[in-house]
Parts: sequence; C-alpha cells; structure tokens
Amino acid sequence: LVLFPVLLLHSIAASPSAAGDRPTDVTQRRLANSISGASGGRLAAALGLLLTGIITTATHVIPDVEAAAAAVTGSAAAADAGIVAAAAAGALALAWPVLAPFVEVWRFSQLDGQQVEDTVAIKQPLQEDLDTPFFVWGEDALLKWPGALPPLIDERDQFMARVAAAAATGVNPNVPAYIADQDDSQLIWRYMMPEGASASSAPAGFGDGPFKPLAGPSAVVGVVGSAHVKGMVKKWNESLAAAGGVEPLLKVE
Repeated sequence: LVLFPVLLLHSIAASPSAAGDRPTDVTQRRLANSISGASGGRLAAALGLLLTGIITTATHVIPDVEAAAAAVTGSAAAADAGIVAAAAAGALALAWPVLAPFVEVWRFSQLDGQQVEDTVAIKQPLQEDLDTPFFVWGEDALLKWPGALPPLIDERDQFMARVAAAAATGVNPNVPAYIADQDDSQLIWRYMMPEGASASSAPAGFGDGPFKPLAGPSAVVGVVGSAHVKGMVKKWNESLAAAGGVEPLLKVE
C-alpha cells in the first residue's frame, strides 16, 4: 500500500507518501506458520493414507479388508491393486487443495498474450459483494493454497486499512513515509519515521529522522492490489476506530 495524503497548500513538503503495508518479514513468518499448519497437515495425511494402502497389500496386515476386496474383484491380485488405487485416490483428494494452485499456474502459463490480458481484466466493480474474495485467475492462484489467505490478504487488509484511516484522520500511522522536500530547489524524497511509532513497523533512528503526521488532509489516495480492495472497504469503519493500531498485526506466533 502506498498512501498519498494531500493538503491544499503550496508547500511541497505537505505531500508525504506512506509505505502502508505490513513489514515483509512479519508476513513471511506468519505465512510460513499458517501454511505449515494447513498445507503440511494435508500432505502428511495424504502420504500416510497412500503408505497405508501400499503396506496393507504388501504385508497383509488387514486380512479382513483384503478378503472383502478379493470377494468383490474375484482375485487377490486385483484386490491388492484396488486397495492401492483407493488409497492413491484418497491421498490425491487430500492433497489436491495444495496441488491445484500449481496446476492453475501451469495452465495460466500456457496462455498467449491476448488471452492473458483477457483473463486478468477486472470485469466487475470491486466494491460489490464484499463478502466474496476477489482473485485474478492464474495470477492469484497461490492465494488459494491452504493457509495462505489469512496472512497474505486478510491480515494485510486490516493493517493497510488502519494505516489509511490514520492518514485520513491525522493519527500516527506507525509506518515509514517518504516526505517530499526541496534541497537547492531540487525535489527530494526523505525516508522518515513517524514520531512515537511502533519499533516493530517503524523503528526510530532509521532514515532521515522523525516526522509528524499531517493533520486534516483534504484527501488520501491509496494504491493497492485488486485482491485487497474488498477487504479494506469492508474493514474501513472499524479501522477508523483503530486508526494506526497495527501492533497486534505485527505479532508472530
């Protein structure tokens, strides 16, 4: 998220540009924890089911199952093959939510240039049906990975909405910003931290010093990815009440 709070003043120094997304190291660690819990469990269960089928046919440790399968198929060999096939099908069903995004990415890679443009085109207003997440087929495939959506989208929607609300209300946004300034009549952008910001998101001592948030901007322009629009709009009213309160979203469990 890049924010541009604007004041109707002639001074160029009244145009900060805030880097309003959550620090990547926090998102990466939360993503790893979430995916390992959701996707890792599925893959482990799928592997366990497949191995159980193979071991069952190899060691005959469950004779009743094999006998029932043999009665249906008419032979022990066919029964063994049926057990392995059933185990493989079950394992694939368990693992498919993890594998499907890779298949979608591969299919997307097979499209030509015009097909890609047609596929990624946004064909409906993003402000409609806020309860349904918006994904660009192919480009956003990996967001469908089990465990990926909360840290990559939901939590960052909340983080960025609170930063945007802070910029709109003159509250400490708790994120770094680039402040437009002049030096010998040359435009420069100074990387600065807001006064009193959280050390987790905007540590003091970095950049060109502290800055005070703008009070009473006439407008705030946010530049965000399409997957974040619905969540930020949906969370806007509650974000106004928690403007700049990003600390709970910076914890890594």
